[in-house]
Amino acid sequence: MNVLAKYTWVEFKLLARDMVSIPVTLLIPLGLVVAFGLPASSRRPDPKLDGLTPIDSVLPTLALTVAVAVLAFTVLPMYLSMYRERRLLRRLATTPVKPSTVLGAQLLINIGLVLVSLTLVLAVGMGALGMHLPRSPLWFLVAMVCGMAAVFSISLVVAAVAKTARAGSGLGFVLFFPSMFFAGVYLPKEVMPDVLARIGDFTPLGAFRQTVQDAWLGERPEPLMLGFLAAVAVGCGAAAAKLFRWE
Repeated sequence: MNVLAKYTWVEFKLLARDMVSIPVTLLIPLGLVVAFGLPASSRRPDPKLDGLTPIDSVLPTLALTVAVAVLAFTVLPMYLSMYRERRLLRRLATTPVKPSTVLGAQLLINIGLVLVSLTLVLAVGMGALGMHLPRSPLWFLVAMVCGMAAVFSISLVVAAVAKTARAGSGLGFVLFFPSMFFAGVYLPKEVMPDVLARIGDFTPLGAFRQTVQDAWLGERPEPLMLGFLAAVAVGCGAAAAKLFRWE
């Protein structure tokens, strides 16, 4: 644990020097909430949302979904594969740092960035737009943990096998666009054909958004979706650790 903590701190300091991609990643979800939450219609019950208000249902989960997707499918794979391309990982192989430590540090840092994004969204949403806290905090926590573990474990598999930053980014974007579609980012799930919407429920990013949204509304997330997310997290996490190569 001491090695993981120290290495995570080193990685955090390196990542903090990025004055472009990380701030942009944090500001995109906030910008979405502000842009779609400012109109008065976002605080009026919407028949398409079963009478719910957008600012208290789809917008918070949209922001979280985008934050997780951008970090998991673009930032994390690019950074770790860039380390491999520049032979930084080869140097780490001569230290006490293990592959699980490298992957674990990346996972912790990116989850931390998601939480920062959530904090910004809640601060602005509650302070200026009438957003409420999740109505079921415990289920919200469970959904967040299972969902982030699942989505980021997939990105760790990409980062574990990509030999160059370009390859990591390319594979990440291949996953990014269909994941965003099935999560209802481009086309709201409420207007999707039932078959597509149900398929989206069993994609990692789609299940993440649905379970988080259920908890936000005070409902219990579907156990099958939570089980699916947990299985993806365990399976892909183990695969990432097994497939990881220093060079």
